[in-house]
Amino acid sequence: MHSSKVVRLRYLDNEPVIIDRDYVLKSIIPELTALTPSLSLFDLFEKEQGMTISYAKKTITIENANAVDRQLMSLTEPMAIVVIRSETFLNDGRIISFTESRHRGDRFKSVEFARRQ
Repeated sequence: MHSSKVVRLRYLDNEPVIIDRDYVLKSIIPELTALTPSLSLFDLFEKEQGMTISYAKKTITIENANAVDRQLMSLTEPMAIVVIRSETFLNDGRIISFTESRHRGDRFKSVEFARRQ
């Protein structure tokens, strides 16, 4: 499978705290020309391309920051990071993208909401 890769660095209080690596299947979106810094991938898929996202499957792990993480996030000491790997699927069951987000462990916060039906 061929994919386009987008790497974005996210900041909090002027500190680089998240590295997002998005891989989008070229068979579904041949070029990522419509992607601007302010446009999310989900907005691109749904608003610009008229696709319907059904769900995403996420895996969350804790890993040691690697050399690239340390360089991009300006880390001087070894640090654990939170890694979220996500596969996004369209309503017809096709996978459209894979995302790996690497979060500084000392700046990570997750808020979950679960409703029992």
